[in-house]
Amino acid sequence: IMGLITTQSRKFAILRERVEAERRELEAAQQALERVTQHDALTGLFSRLYGQERLEHEQQRALLSGQSFGVVLIDLDHFKLVNDQHGHHVGDEVLVQFAQAAQHVLRDTDLIARWGGEEFLVILPDTREASEALQALDRLQTQLLTTAVSDTVPSLRISFSAGYALWAPPEDVAFLLQRADRALYEAKRTGRQRAVQAS
Repeated sequence: IMGLITTQSRKFAILRERVEAERRELEAAQQALERVTQHDALTGLFSRLYGQERLEHEQQRALLSGQSFGVVLIDLDHFKLVNDQHGHHVGDEVLVQFAQAAQHVLRDTDLIARWGGEEFLVILPDTREASEALQALDRLQTQLLTTAVSDTVPSLRISFSAGYALWAPPEDVAFLLQRADRALYEAKRTGRQRAVQAS
């Protein structure tokens, strides 16, 4: 009986170790999946899907707290020209360097996501005045004027156009984004390298 108990105990211990190892592997796979769905593979910024989730979360938070927030849609100026003249590898370098510059300049509480192609979404929590959003965009525009955005083409510099909107309760996020998008279109229409506030 003692031998049988010892054998069974050993089997249970092995089984426990196997279950624990499988649990750790499952957790690691889950974390890897979260990283893939939450982050853009090229720039390391948050993904569009995660940016959309955070935008809706920020709207709910603002409804409860009474605080306002801002959103910015950014489009890199003449990005197609960069790809056409220098190749897509240089375009990728530009996107990565822009992402790094933006993360360096924006506040820790701000969130930036790659919205698609050369377009980015910035969420500015606890932002009540348009001037606050404009200051952040001015800092970023100034940073880019002195940032070499490509190792392959060291002289290359970029600028961006932006449309920004402050949330007005009880506005939904779809309408807020539409306002920011119209302002972005206006910035591009009126000469680029500028930020326009949504009406």
